[in-house]
Amino acid sequence: MSALLNIEAKVNEYIDANVEVHKFSGSVLIVQKDKVLVSNGYGMANYELDVPNTPQTKFRLASITKQFTAMAIMQLQEKGLLNVDDSINKYILDYPETGKQITIHHLLTHTSGIPNFTSFPDYLETMMIPAPLEKIIASQGKAVPRIAIARRAVPSCPIAGKLRSGKPLVVHRTNFAGL
Repeated sequence: MSALLNIEAKVNEYIDANVEVHKFSGSVLIVQKDKVLVSNGYGMANYELDVPNTPQTKFRLASITKQFTAMAIMQLQEKGLLNVDDSINKYILDYPETGKQITIHHLLTHTSGIPNFTSFPDYLETMMIPAPLEKIIASQGKAVPRIAIARRAVPSCPIAGKLRSGKPLVVHRTNFAGL
C-alpha cells in the first residue's frame, strides 16, 4: 500500500509545482488495473468565484477529443465492426431522415453539412441552458450539434459496447457547455 501512496504523493508534488509555476488548472485521474491511484482536482475551476477544481469538475473539451474519436472509429473499421461509408442512421436510430445522406466519413472529414453549433448566433446566450436533443433539432432546423449527436449516440449505438473487447463503453460527465 505504501507504493500506491508514494505514487499519489509524487503526482501531487509534481502537479502542485505546475499549479504554482505554470498555473496548471485541471483534474488528474490515474487508474491501473481498475484501481484508482490518483483522483484529484488542481488549481481553480473558477477564479472569479474562487471555486477549486475537483475530480468531478466538468471541463469544456471542444475539439480536443476529435483525434481519439477518429482513431477509435478507424480501429472499429479495421475490425469489421463498422464502415466509414455507413449512414449515421445505422448507428443513431432516431436521427432525423437527413442522416441517411450523412456517412461516418462525412463526420470524420467535417463534410456532413452539420454546422458547428458554437457558430450559432445565440450560442453564447444559450450554451449553459440544458436542452434535450429534440429541442436542439427543432430550434436549429436540420442543424444538429456534433456533441449532441455524440451524447445521443452512445447509449443507442450498437457498436458502443465493442470499443474495448468484452467491456462495455461507459461515458460519464461529458457535458459541453451544459448540453
